[in-house]
Amino acid sequence: MMKRTFLWSAVALTLLAGSVAFAAPTPAIDRYTVELPAHEYITSPSQTKHAIPLGYGSALTYKETTRDGAIEFYGVTDRGPNLDSVQYRDGDQKRSSKIFPVPEYAPRIGIIRVKDGKATVVSSFSLKNKAGQDISGRPIPQGALGNTGEIGLDLQFRPLAYDKNGLDPEGLAVDAQGHFWLTDEYGPFLVEYDRQGRELRRLAPGQGLPKILQERQPNRGAEGLAITPAGKLMVMMQSTLNVGGKTKNIANFTRLILVDPKSGDVKTYAYPITPGSYKKNSAMKLGDIAAINDHQFLVIEQGKDAQGTMQNRIYKIDIAKATDITDMTSGQEALEADKDALGKLFQPVQKDLFLDLRQHGWTVEKAEGIVLLPDKKTLAIANDNDFGIALKLEGAAAGQDDITEYTYDGEQRILRGADGTPTRIRATMTEGPDPSVLWLIHLPQQL
Repeated sequence: MMKRTFLWSAVALTLLAGSVAFAAPTPAIDRYTVELPAHEYITSPSQTKHAIPLGYGSALTYKETTRDGAIEFYGVTDRGPNLDSVQYRDGDQKRSSKIFPVPEYAPRIGIIRVKDGKATVVSSFSLKNKAGQDISGRPIPQGALGNTGEIGLDLQFRPLAYDKNGLDPEGLAVDAQGHFWLTDEYGPFLVEYDRQGRELRRLAPGQGLPKILQERQPNRGAEGLAITPAGKLMVMMQSTLNVGGKTKNIANFTRLILVDPKSGDVKTYAYPITPGSYKKNSAMKLGDIAAINDHQFLVIEQGKDAQGTMQNRIYKIDIAKATDITDMTSGQEALEADKDALGKLFQPVQKDLFLDLRQHGWTVEKAEGIVLLPDKKTLAIANDNDFGIALKLEGAAAGQDDITEYTYDGEQRILRGADGTPTRIRATMTEGPDPSVLWLIHLPQQL
């Protein structure tokens, strides 16, 4: 279903401190709720009556405009349906956990077709390892590169097997050969797939990507990916790095990594946090990135501000005058540990506010897909709706409905709060708050 709005009021586009504000007309926007055929719903093995809609908005890239005028996009799901869960006691340690209602789910790439006022997923295929077997989105084994410390559980809180090929896709691009490139939040990895979704090669921190990227915050890995006209890949880290577990709120930038897939050359740039935008620096989350040309990009930036209000904004950035910080440090420490390094030791990317999605009616939480169409004046934006599900906790007393306040111990008991009172709770699924949406934003002029 599509809804178009035309709003031509002037909107102030406020730039970074020290730059000049200007006004531009509000674009026309086509708003769609993405429709799914029946086979794009899945069920949990233990809750066969609850159909889970697949969500292809973790990343978005342009496929083609067909002869009949339809616009087609590739979209990707993330690691699969998952829910917040208990603190899992693993020996003497407590680990965060996630409930995976469909543990064998394989992340998928789908084709979203926009035509006749509708946006519909028309086909999809799963991601596979080098042997051609479906991967899953379950966590990577403890101690392996890319492990987040999480433990996967089923709906009965029973531990699930790890997956050494596990992937949590968050960025998507297609190169001149028609190969798919994906970034993920685990490694973070940059993975090349053939046209059928079979893995060809994988870059990782210290193995084709800067080693420091392994210092990403858990579930804050490589969130976005864009391919430039020259064929280079821009990998975007979601949030500040947490070097040595100490810098996530000291660092006032996150990292963009420009990779030449042919030569292996790597350059790194700093994406700055606008001062005062967030209560903590670690609260900034980037959603996705799209290339305008070889040095200019559009970036989704989002998160709750200092007052707790959700914001979803698009910034235009330019790397032309930014410093390559790939091999830079501040003395004996990473640049993230020096809050004064930005602007003194190195120059970040130029960053200008381009569009505030909330001012134009964006109400869902996560904008995680962005692509600029070939006409250079149409933007497509998609959201990650977490597969349209949310956790429902049964058996909890009033005011005790935060599942992360519970612990699951080695005796398979659920314990509540700091006193460790044994209790009975049950995790089930309910419908999530956000639909799967796609916006086409028609800009007044070409970028």
